[in-house]
Amino acid sequence: MTPYEMFLINLPYSDLETPYTAPALLKGIAEAHNYEIHTHDFNIDLKTKICKNNQDLFMDVQESFISTGGTAKTENIARSFYDHVIDKIEKTPARYLGISVFSVYTHKATMDICKILRRKLPDIKIVLGGRGLNVRSHRRLKDQLIEDDYKNKKFSDIMLENNLCDELIIGDAEDALIELFSGQKSSDQMKWYVAASNNLDYPFANFDDYKMDAYTGVAGKPQMHVISSKGCVRACDFCDVGHQFKKFRNKDGKRFAEEIIFLAEKYNIREFATADSILNGNMVALKQTIEVLADYNSKQSEDKKIRWGGNWICRPPG
Repeated sequence: MTPYEMFLINLPYSDLETPYTAPALLKGIAEAHNYEIHTHDFNIDLKTKICKNNQDLFMDVQESFISTGGTAKTENIARSFYDHVIDKIEKTPARYLGISVFSVYTHKATMDICKILRRKLPDIKIVLGGRGLNVRSHRRLKDQLIEDDYKNKKFSDIMLENNLCDELIIGDAEDALIELFSGQKSSDQMKWYVAASNNLDYPFANFDDYKMDAYTGVAGKPQMHVISSKGCVRACDFCDVGHQFKKFRNKDGKRFAEEIIFLAEKYNIREFATADSILNGNMVALKQTIEVLADYNSKQSEDKKIRWGGNWICRPPG
């Protein structure tokens, strides 16, 4: 088996409503640059292979990753799950192992897996990415950390200082990952990467590695998340989006609609939600998207029409 450039994985916690967007997006971008990535959502394995599709047991184990502790039963299941993850990693040769730290809820499983990898597979190069890195550690790790680290240090700093990762990509990885693969990465191991393109015209996401029918969907319907913009045109005191993104960027409206149509027809999913902070930051682009999707829907049967939504801001008249 030819090694992948990266084996990119998701770890608990997840409610399994929808597949994660970031790994699929990075897979599509990498393939456009002739790099092969294999993505895998281990949350699906936890439910189907470890918990044997027992939903109550699955949720109990999931909660043990983010609550103050688990029972003897959930701890045993978690250990079996970790064994499964390590076995899968060992059988999937790749230049890098990527772990998507989606949120603070992913801290417990990420740290545990990285500790096991350092003992059992010390030669694996671990790359951590995701917005869950740039925050303080989840309370579930309190017993594993000294008090000063737990209270004051970000999760990324703790992982790096304890030699639990080799590379960190904090922020958007669309450009950073290709820089890493090609050897052009900045000498700074921790850098906030922001997409270079004002219109975010990257290749479409590739969800081919996902078991789409394993996700529960929203309101009983399968759903995908898509990205039309990053940042916001407002600067509200209570929100950190302005800190994460210094400038509002959006995709070309027509191209965004074409992306939704492409994904709908390829994966037979007709419900979409944007992962943006706002959908209506650029009204010109939004109108283009609406026009293309409305034209598409006018030619489809009711069961093939695309439905979509997202977050909006209030705008003054005109």
